[in-house]
Amino acid sequence: MARHEPTLSADYTPNPDRAIRIQGEIDKSMLARLEPQIQELTVQSRDPITLLIESSGRNTSVRDQILQLLRSRAPSDEPPCHVITIAITRAYSAAADLLSAGDFAVTAPGCGLLYHATRIPALPSVTASHGILLTYGLNCMDLKSAVNLARRAASRSSFLFSGFRSRFDEVRAETGNRALSDLKCFQVLLRRNLSIEGQRVLDLASIRCGRFRGLLRCFHKKVRTVRGPSAARIEKAMLDASIAFELGTKRRQDLGLRYRVKRMGDYAFFSMSFFGIATERSSAEFRTKIRAGRSYFCCHFPSRSARRLRRERIISAGLTRFFSA
Repeated sequence: MARHEPTLSADYTPNPDRAIRIQGEIDKSMLARLEPQIQELTVQSRDPITLLIESSGRNTSVRDQILQLLRSRAPSDEPPCHVITIAITRAYSAAADLLSAGDFAVTAPGCGLLYHATRIPALPSVTASHGILLTYGLNCMDLKSAVNLARRAASRSSFLFSGFRSRFDEVRAETGNRALSDLKCFQVLLRRNLSIEGQRVLDLASIRCGRFRGLLRCFHKKVRTVRGPSAARIEKAMLDASIAFELGTKRRQDLGLRYRVKRMGDYAFFSMSFFGIATERSSAEFRTKIRAGRSYFCCHFPSRSARRLRRERIISAGLTRFFSA
């Protein structure tokens, strides 16, 4: 059977005449060098801009400014330029974020990629209260980065899915399973082109995909009871779904209440992010309530004895009342 590869347009074809090099450390000197180049390219036309990346990263503020320049609109209010990102030898830290921010992202064979959690320079002295605030702030920034990464990856995945769709029947024939879903076929094709490390990420994503599908089904049941398109009611339905899903899922019996309440918060944050309503302010407030709620319930029910079942019976109603206050 003949293979049909996706047809590439200008939006997916690197153009050396409209290319910018991200080479060396991402700092203010790089921004000063790139700013006039980017402005010139965006004024010339709205054709795609290609970023050629060979960097170990460094300054996340400069990274954000570069992205802001690339996404700027023309004076006539035309849409931003399509951005193609290519990692040549390495893309670490802030440079990896630039790579993932592209509308179409490519890495050369053997190229090194490094993604890591948010970090800040070591402080000379930190008290316990400051340490709690730092932990909370870093967690919020990690969540925000994860949401941005997922949203960019979703559009690129749609392109790949469409390109590989014509080969799904080949996968079904090779596996001898004609009932294999399109998603499973897509995963098989992706797996063939991934490194060992990449395959591990794909396996983890597959597990989480099934979990979040169950969460969304639970949310759909709750949202049917919502009267009117109120954002507050929708958010409450998301919270109710998160609580119901966690309590209705079979888990290890030795998991403590702190862990389970944290998972409920993660589920609710995922739902808000999935539907695009998790603004930085609302998500920060929500995470504050989650942390306060976890402390409240763990102080009132500190033991891990036979009272677990009794505790879990009141969690659903109790958490809903607490977070809705």
